Amino acid sequence: MSKTSLTRKQKVILDYIADYIEKKNMAPLTTEIQNELKFKSTRSVFQYLDALKAKGYIKKDNTPRSIKLVEDFKEIDGQTELIPLLGTASCGTPAFFADDNIEEYLPVDVNLLNNYNKHSYFLLKTSGTSMDKADINDKSIVLVEKLDAYENGDKVVAILDGLATIKTLHKGNEAFVLTPESSDTKHKPIIVKNEFHIAGKVVCEIPDITDVGSVKYVPLKNMN
Repeated sequence: MSKTSLTRKQKVILDYIADYIEKKNMAPLTTEIQNELKFKSTRSVFQYLDALKAKGYIKKDNTPRSIKLVEDFKEIDGQTELIPLLGTASCGTPAFFADDNIEEYLPVDVNLLNNYNKHSYFLLKTSGTSMDKADINDKSIVLVEKLDAYENGDKVVAILDGLATIKTLHKGNEAFVLTPESSDTKHKPIIVKNEFHIAGKVVCEIPDITDVGSVKYVPLKNMN
């Protein structure tokens, strides 16, 4: 069964269930989930469990401690890992970037994750056309890796005055240049002489994977 995206709350519940089963070799009671995760009623818990079941992450019936993980959700079909989707980064002019605003979790091919270190990755929605020649298109989703250092030519998520933009990084002697790769000549390079933060390197563009029946990942051109 193909797995679909999870909301942040669904992911919290799924993680709690998996951890509970690993430690105690049995599933938690609904009341235990309610108390641990501060739900106001068991009805809310049942609604989340039904959603997880419908999305193919768990199996359960109406008996106590009946929850079972479908295979191992941490290795969905042996090929994907759940990665957080944050806000929107602009591929035109810089746009607001919510660093900790996790909207949901989406399954991503583990072959795209270096050493399967999922905590070094996040997903961003894009807006604008300034990177369309680099296969980063308007209204798409990109996989981003957090690194300790970034090289010339990396496609990066740059944070300027609290705003984010995706551009190609070039290092000069006295400044950095954030260069668009666009079919539209209105997009111009951004010269940065002061310090700025790079949130991560764009690994590739991925499709909308709320329907993952035929997922195809599009690697960036000329990426090492």
